[in-house]
Amino acid sequence: MFDVWQRRLILAGLVLLASWAQAQEEHWLHYRSSRDAEDILGVLDTKRHYWTDRPEGVAMPLFKSENPVFVSWSTPMAPSGQVWIALDRSSQERPQDLLYIDSDCDGDLSDEQGQAPYRFNEDSVHFGPIKVVFPSDDGPIAYHLNAFIYPNSDRFYLFSAGWYEGSVTLAGQTYHITLADKNCNGTFNDRSLDFSQADRISLTPQKKVDFVMPGRLIEIDHSFYALDIIRDGAFITLNKTDAVTLGQVQVPSSVTEFKVAGEPGQFTRAPRDGMAQLPIGSYRIDRWVTVKQDEQGRKWKMVGDDFGDQGLIEVKPDGIASLAIGEPAISSVSVDENNGTYSFDYNITGQLGESIAMTVDGSNVPAPKLHVRDKTGQYDKTLNFGYG
Repeated sequence: MFDVWQRRLILAGLVLLASWAQAQEEHWLHYRSSRDAEDILGVLDTKRHYWTDRPEGVAMPLFKSENPVFVSWSTPMAPSGQVWIALDRSSQERPQDLLYIDSDCDGDLSDEQGQAPYRFNEDSVHFGPIKVVFPSDDGPIAYHLNAFIYPNSDRFYLFSAGWYEGSVTLAGQTYHITLADKNCNGTFNDRSLDFSQADRISLTPQKKVDFVMPGRLIEIDHSFYALDIIRDGAFITLNKTDAVTLGQVQVPSSVTEFKVAGEPGQFTRAPRDGMAQLPIGSYRIDRWVTVKQDEQGRKWKMVGDDFGDQGLIEVKPDGIASLAIGEPAISSVSVDENNGTYSFDYNITGQLGESIAMTVDGSNVPAPKLHVRDKTGQYDKTLNFGYG
């Protein structure tokens, strides 16, 4: 189910009349919402919330059960910084199947209607899209959430159900724009070295999305554009710029490609002799690739990602920033014991603790084996690992 573009049409018209040059820079987007947003976009995070105490000073509807539960959703778009949600039972024999949300962000639930789930399973109850309207100086701003619960648990899960789409023509080429609120806080312009807290934008010649983390710059067809995203996502501003100061980055010569993201933006580089250039600023490594060919002509590929808190670099106009990525790959086996049963995990990690995946000619390498022999020799077996 898609919503029509419902926001800021009057303001957009005034802007167009006020300044033709400004209109050329601001690219207005269409708002969409769907209960299938997670599948459509593929980048949304599901935020887990726990039941909290009944909020003081918040007027309540007439609940049907004696034990409703409450959740506070944090968003800077609400005047108080939070939106209250209550879940009730239509009968004591059912799990929570009525959802009340402070849809106008006025701190009052008494004027809200209970929303029924669109899917009710034995193991989960699903709601959405759930509409919230944020107040603003430019008028009301619509936003949508999806939610689900596991019956008899103390957890409530939220993720964004709304996103923006549009198009822009740059150097004669039309690009499709998709803007997603990855971290589900009601805004669309979050930048962060914590990748889970950064939103996502895609500008591609086709409608197939290729999301990157937003920064002050975005690279399109080998050119830099200054990028600004309004907080509520209604429009973006793009200006081609040649005034970008670059710094040097050094990686091991075996690294054929690496990707970083940070305040300047997200960039992928194919270094030459271990050297590459990036706009100055703070970054975190997101991914690296090494490709080699053996004597039989087979192509071996290693990909490192999932760096956690590691891999920070500062690219400066003078000096060289260095990234300790690539080989050597560290092979390790961990053992867990539970009531006499042993489980083994095999991992390949990099110098910064990142996970490494290996393929040969595009297929997974054969899974390793583990030979276990006790000190008496009575237990002597070879075990086969499998891909999890």
